Amino acid sequence: MSSNLPTIAGYLLSKYYRIPYIQRQYGTFLFAKLNNWLELIKYHAEVISFLLPAQKFIITDDGTYGDRVAKHFNISNEKILFLKNGIDKEKKSLCKEECRKYLIEKLNLPPNAFLTITVSRLVKWKRVDRAINAFNMIKEKDAFLLIIGDGEEREHYESLKNNSNIIFLGALSNLEVQKYMVACDLFLSLYDLSNLGNPLLEAMNAGLPIITLNNGNTKSVYKNKNLILLPCSSEEDIVKNVYNNILLLKENVVLRSKIAKNAKLYAKEEILSWEDRISMEVKEILYWSNIN
Repeated sequence: MSSNLPTIAGYLLSKYYRIPYIQRQYGTFLFAKLNNWLELIKYHAEVISFLLPAQKFIITDDGTYGDRVAKHFNISNEKILFLKNGIDKEKKSLCKEECRKYLIEKLNLPPNAFLTITVSRLVKWKRVDRAINAFNMIKEKDAFLLIIGDGEEREHYESLKNNSNIIFLGALSNLEVQKYMVACDLFLSLYDLSNLGNPLLEAMNAGLPIITLNNGNTKSVYKNKNLILLPCSSEEDIVKNVYNNILLLKENVVLRSKIAKNAKLYAKEEILSWEDRISMEVKEILYWSNIN
């Protein structure tokens, strides 16, 4: 979700060279603001991008309802290609035992540690504070929260923790993140806008039970109890629900294993590989290129 100014430049170039104009939207902040013209003025560059007469709008289905925003601006279904991101299915499977041994040794954690992980940029709307506040309530010495990511809110988030078992790891390589995911026992995704980004999809592929919020169309990937979907209630209730479900999954190995198994099965059957996902986008671009 960027400034969208490049989309304007792209449109002007398409007019200059007299070629089809295809627009790529990676997500949007507009859905909750559609009935507030003052907010729309604030996000005017993004609004303009949806008003530009493109031949096709390729929009990421990341839970920010980009398809609904497009329809609000009278873009027809025929002009919208709405796709979730893919996952790296071809990468050699990582061994859970090896990854766990690697992580335990690297962070000097007890062998029987219960490891919860969250992965995101540390910005306000990603709401990592919810995970921190829930973990601040946990007294069990063998439960740890690993926070992967960096950003403008890191210093603030670090100031919130009163539990020494909350560990900030900063930004890591994609392979390192995958190792950590495979090694852990639970994944948290508690964003305000969208929880359907790649961290959640990759967590499903890693076979992690997931606690997330019923917002941003998260329900579209809920199948056969493959994750725990919490209501978007008051902040106090969200944190309390996260806390209760962390403890539930920590103690109930059978339930945890069942959710993890269903998550991995969903990823295998329902989520596209990056190769298949990108080929759909490339096919659309080539179609319009050939028209020109």
